[in-house]
Amino acid sequence: MWPIMRAILRIFTRYEVRGAEHLKGLTGPLIIVANHKSKYDGYFIGASVPFASALFPIYFMTDSWYMERPILGAYLRSIGDFPVYEKVGLDRSLEIATKLLEEGRVVCIMPEGKLYRQDGIAEGKIGAAALALRTGAPILPMAIKGGHAFNELTFFLGRHSLRVAFGAPFALHPATVEGNDQFAYYQKQTEIIMEKIKALYDAL
Repeated sequence: MWPIMRAILRIFTRYEVRGAEHLKGLTGPLIIVANHKSKYDGYFIGASVPFASALFPIYFMTDSWYMERPILGAYLRSIGDFPVYEKVGLDRSLEIATKLLEEGRVVCIMPEGKLYRQDGIAEGKIGAAALALRTGAPILPMAIKGGHAFNELTFFLGRHSLRVAFGAPFALHPATVEGNDQFAYYQKQTEIIMEKIKALYDAL
């Protein structure tokens, strides 16, 4: 599926991938983090990873509302999506992602948590940072620019610009903190993640 998507993007958009050298030799466990401008960002991410990469399959964290729709949910599961639940506590919301990383898988999270169609990058939620700190999995930052400019009706009508950039993988460093201090620490580490994404986005 991903090679076909990559070919479609090359034909119908001015498609560019930067930083692919950062993917060489990478394997799971790994957390991919990216900004979120379009409902098709997951496709852009999958298409931008080289077909023979050891990073496949990539498992995408997706709002449980979409996963619970009978037909849509079945399709999303077939391409590697898994649900994240809101208002159930951090432990429960990260349970599936944690298990995947413990199995050596690659998980993709968009820390903004929802579409942010304005220019720039929104504040991130703490889930990706908490997951990285709890599992020790390294983080691969990436940014996507241009996907918000087209939809199902306009995609085939003009060669819109779509640019994707990967950054160097990095790790967060755990600290012994509890209670409110732990939440504040997760927030601080989230800021580091979002700064990495923003630097890539601004350079596109």
